Amino acid sequence: MNGKLAHVSSGGSGTWGTIKNRIYYYSGRWIRVSGGLKQIDSGPRGIVCGVNTADNIYCRTGIAPARLSGKGWKRVAGKLKYISCGALGHWGVNKKNDVYFRYGVNRARPQGTKWKRVPGKLHQIESGPDGAVWGVNRYTGVFTRLGISRRKPYGTRWKRFARKKLVSISVGLGVLFGVDRKGRPYSTPARALVGKKGLPRRPTGRGDQYLLNNLLITII
Repeated sequence: MNGKLAHVSSGGSGTWGTIKNRIYYYSGRWIRVSGGLKQIDSGPRGIVCGVNTADNIYCRTGIAPARLSGKGWKRVAGKLKYISCGALGHWGVNKKNDVYFRYGVNRARPQGTKWKRVPGKLHQIESGPDGAVWGVNRYTGVFTRLGISRRKPYGTRWKRFARKKLVSISVGLGVLFGVDRKGRPYSTPARALVGKKGLPRRPTGRGDQYLLNNLLITII
């Protein structure tokens, strides 16, 4: 693809990227978006958030079928160096590698309502379209969050994979992608690591349609 980016994210809300604090949205071509962010995440349809160089958190407002790039930014309380917009809420890590989960996230209120500190230390964290949460600690390996459900969206405990040493990670629908210290790409079905019972239970009814929509938009 044409262009250069330092960070890129593709999800239910399309493809977004940043470089030198400039923000871009892809709609057949790269469109400059107002604001300045060092990292951005495309989550479920209508939800996009990011952080700037001061670790301030912002979520995009006004995303609609007629304007997929949205209209403005809403400041979110707190400080994070990295944020991920998941199916059940936002996840993020701060400069101390503390982990946080954001409650009350939806299309009408993409900024959510409050943060919950989750035990653990991670350099980076990602939440996928099925609610699965994965993270990396460059010194101790790859982690996934177990026990995630709509009743307890922040899960119950971490499971560690000590032999997987990755510096960056990304989560698709049932697939884990990453990059190791030497820049080599890595991918595996999530079930191959955690087993069927280690993945979040798929929602039914409207949730299934939500997952299908997310997958189709990501592929397109």
